[in-house]
Amino acid sequence: MTSYEEMPDSELFRTLEMAEKTLAVCKRNIDSIKATILKKKALEIDALLKQKDEPFGDVKIIIGNHQLKVNVPKKVDWDNGILAEKYKEIADSGENPDMYIDIEYSLSETAYKKFTPELKEYFNAARTLKAGKPTL
Repeated sequence: MTSYEEMPDSELFRTLEMAEKTLAVCKRNIDSIKATILKKKALEIDALLKQKDEPFGDVKIIIGNHQLKVNVPKKVDWDNGILAEKYKEIADSGENPDMYIDIEYSLSETAYKKFTPELKEYFNAARTLKAGKPTL
């Protein structure tokens, strides 16, 4: 195995570029193959999912002599308008709706950047700026 620490910077950079290009080609190939398998086996996958109590989760399909696990994730969407009504109804009944419903507020950074200086100042107490993880 090559010791990258001993490589000159220019060679290290070229090696990184080649590895990234190779990885990108591999990723495209893998994605294409997986999409083809899912397309070819769509009817089989749908039939297996219909045999389950709920139409998501893991099913196993056969490709040649190999068994593959297909995962169909559960996706739940909640209607915020209805939840807001339910929150109020629970509060009006005397119970604590925070025991059942989580409320999260957010503000688009794109919108924030377009604010006037006065409006930015108004919201600044709620804004925390953090550095993300460095990437190349």
